[in-house]
Amino acid sequence: MQQDSFATAIVLRRKATDELSELVKCVHYFITWCSKAEDEISNLTHMVMSADGLSPSIFRIELVRQRWEVVQKGYREYKTSVSDLQFLLV
Repeated sequence: MQQDSFATAIVLRRKATDELSELVKCVHYFITWCSKAEDEISNLTHMVMSADGLSPSIFRIELVRQRWEVVQKGYREYKTSVSDLQFLLV
């Protein structure tokens, strides 16, 4: 009986290690995505400003809107992948 408890403990430890490894992958994916999103938002902010740096440039706003749509699409894809992972972990 004690041997069965030991075997069960080993199996549970391996499973916990595997699940922790998967969690680390998910956190890494999230951090990478956040970093890319922050960079993109920073780039968009710089693109909107006029040459004097004081006011938005009307001519650049359409370009920024198009690039923001790319960021938005990436966020939707990220949310979908997180939802899929949450479903697998439940």
